[in-house]
Amino acid sequence: MRIQMTKKRPILRSLVRFLFFALWVLTAWGIPVTTKAEAAKNVIVMIPDGCSFEQYTLARWYKGSPLAMDTILAGAVKTYTADSVVADSAPAASAYATGVRTSDKFISVAPKTEGMLHSLKISGYEPYQPLATVLEAAKLTGRAVGVVSTSRVTHATPVISDLLIFDEAVRIALDFAGLKGDTLLLVMPDHNTGGMSIGNWATSQNYFQMKPDDLVGPLKKMKASSFLLSKKLQGDSTPDRVIDIIRSYWGLNITSEDAQKILEKMAEYPKDPYYAFGEVLSPKYLYIGWSTHGHCGGDVPLGAFGPNRPSGLLDAPEIAQVVAEALQVDLEAMTHRLLVDASAEFGTGNVMIDSSDPDNSVIRITHGEKVFLLPANKNLIKSDDRVYPLEGVTILIPETQKAYIPRQAVEKIKGIRAVVTQIGRR
Repeated sequence: MRIQMTKKRPILRSLVRFLFFALWVLTAWGIPVTTKAEAAKNVIVMIPDGCSFEQYTLARWYKGSPLAMDTILAGAVKTYTADSVVADSAPAASAYATGVRTSDKFISVAPKTEGMLHSLKISGYEPYQPLATVLEAAKLTGRAVGVVSTSRVTHATPVISDLLIFDEAVRIALDFAGLKGDTLLLVMPDHNTGGMSIGNWATSQNYFQMKPDDLVGPLKKMKASSFLLSKKLQGDSTPDRVIDIIRSYWGLNITSEDAQKILEKMAEYPKDPYYAFGEVLSPKYLYIGWSTHGHCGGDVPLGAFGPNRPSGLLDAPEIAQVVAEALQVDLEAMTHRLLVDASAEFGTGNVMIDSSDPDNSVIRITHGEKVFLLPANKNLIKSDDRVYPLEGVTILIPETQKAYIPRQAVEKIKGIRAVVTQIGRR
């Protein structure tokens, strides 16, 4: 998928925000691309959304024993984007998938030049140029590809429990990877969120006396997310109701003054009223601190296991290169195969964009006496009332009014017998 996002997706940033994660599974299927010993048969990439070292530490104290992720800690990842030292999910995931650091709200396209960090240089790609991903490369080299993501359904379980559930999934993946030694497993967040810390201003004078139960005891009493608490206060927003809700679901006995502060904070955040709970209660009733409702720019932990596992401090785009090397595929060659500038191939005058239906734009290409239609965001080409499938989708970039089509479509239009571009490394 390659899009420029225009709306910022909501992110739960409260004390007990639900943790989402993505899982890529790239598995050999059919004819292998290479017989090199260093190639991995399978690659598994697991991403716990919006966390970092501090959350790992808290989860470990909560569990009372080491995490599965502890056993594969190999380094860290720098997550900054093309135009910000603090990453959002779209450009962070794009760097992991394409090997190119991009702009905020962009998915699998090269960055725009405006606002780019001074120290950053992106060579070889035009602004907004769509990029192939490691998943597409894996699929076109005969591998089975899967993407798994937890749904964005508000959950009633505290965040640390969710991270422990994720850690159990890591343990299962690690067991699988260890069976034959032919699977590369990578585990790393896309960015940090909330600026969570173990310790806050209230612990400035007694942090050296903090015991594990002081830290995790209150968390283990929590039975609902702050999102659910805010929902339960709808229609009955009084200090007494707040006190009752907090006591019932979080096991905390708060004062009337703090209950009133929660209501005032909820009014300040009409779109995200659940922010109020962590903001008011963490400094006074918990040993956890928060610095922001948004994301943070620190490096995130890297877990790795399997053939040629990476180690040390990596740039986010290097994750894609690690996966590409493991699968023995060339991402640049894949981009040239799947995403060809139609105007460069056929001339600007022969490529027309029909956006009369903004949600269903169609690329019209004239070659000789024939006309070919390629609907945007679909893997189809129409000619002479016949529709043919393509191995990639047609991409329209609104900012540049350029259309990118698979090389297969170019050869179909020109009447050339399809020649598959070599993307595997031998």
